[in-house]
Formats: sequence, structure tokens, C-alpha cells
Amino acid sequence: MTSSQVVTGVIALLALAVSIATYRLNLRDKRYAWEDQARSQAEEVAGWLAREMCDEHQEVEWKAYVRNGSKSPVYDVLYVTRDREDLDASMPEFISLLPPDTTWDFFPTWFGDQPEGNPRVYMTFRDKRGNAWQRDTHGRLAPTRRPVDHAPPASRLTGRIRYDRIRPPLRARVAEAVTERLIKKGRIVEEVVSHDDERPDVGRSGKPAQQRSAAGNNPKRDHGSHH
Repeated sequence: MTSSQVVTGVIALLALAVSIATYRLNLRDKRYAWEDQARSQAEEVAGWLAREMCDEHQEVEWKAYVRNGSKSPVYDVLYVTRDREDLDASMPEFISLLPPDTTWDFFPTWFGDQPEGNPRVYMTFRDKRGNAWQRDTHGRLAPTRRPVDHAPPASRLTGRIRYDRIRPPLRARVAEAVTERLIKKGRIVEEVVSHDDERPDVGRSGKPAQQRSAAGNNPKRDHGSHH
């Protein structure tokens, strides 16, 4: 192999390495751009508390605020007030739709006396793309998943969601199928518990425990002729 061929091979390898690095950088930039775009609306949604005069009680109380500063509505806003021990301090507030550039305010319904110190706010909501987000009690934004995320799509005709068609997670379905198969093979016994009355212990033979023990202890009777 001549020196020129070696130089050509090295240049080709360098060009390949540069191409791979450029491709990976482009993928990273696209991923960051997509993440920034996905978070752009969620960044405009926040909640807080402020001390204000309550006309109904004629005293200063904590008032809750939810702000959607984006240009699109947000959905399924769940607003929870928590005390300094991170326990729920008031009834959760649910806002099905919060229009764009809108501030929602209300006085929370406390479970007891208003919490001492500065209560905190925990929120979850859904953006225009249907992605679920949460703001924890420190205001940090992060994607999340809620039980409603497993709901099937709405009907195209009625717009309603058939919640009876919600399928359990794959792991639960597999465990249920394995259990049913073992029951059919007789390797495990399906127990049925009745709350109306107490039933005796019934085994796989179908006889109560006392009858089985009696049958096991008594010798086999002679079924011959009896006088």
C-alpha cells in the first residue's frame, strides 16, 4: 500500500467520523427543539396563593390563582393546596378548561383551619397536544401521567368516552391470563369468599374439612349383605 493510499484512507475515515458526529449533533438539536416546543405552552401555566380580603368571611384569607398565559387553552387543571408537611390542606379544585390568556381565582375550601406558614400549590394539567404536566410544590415543571391518560379515545359520533373499555396495563393482563390458566389446570384453587355467612373449609374434593377428616379416619365399610 502506497503512502497516497494511506492518506486517502485516513481522510475517508476522518470524513466518516465528521459525518457521524454532525448527524448526532443534528439529532440532538432536533430533540432539544422538540422538547422546547413541547414545553413552551406548559411553561406559561402556573398557580400561586396570595393573602386577600374575603368578602364572604370579612377577613384576610389565602386566595388561589391559576394563570394560563399561553395563546391556547389548557385542560383538566387539578389544583391542590398543601401545607408545610406536604399534606392536602383544602378541597382540590378542578377546572375542565382554562382559556388562553386567562387567570382563574377562588378561595379554597379548607379541611380545617387555614394552614400555618405559607401553603404550597401542586398542579396537574393538559396542554393543547394532550400531554399531561405537573408543577410540584416548588414550582418545578415536569411531564407526568394520570389515570385518565389510559382512557380510550372519544367516539367520533357522540364525542363520549367509553370508560368501560379501558384496558388494564399489559402486566396486569398477563398475570390475569396466567392465573386463569393455572386454575383451569387445577394447579391452584380459586377461592370464593362470601360475606353473608361463614362457610366451612372446602377443599378440592368439594367436601367440608370435617367430613373429609371423618372419611379418612373411618375404615372402609363392608358393603356385603346385612341381616
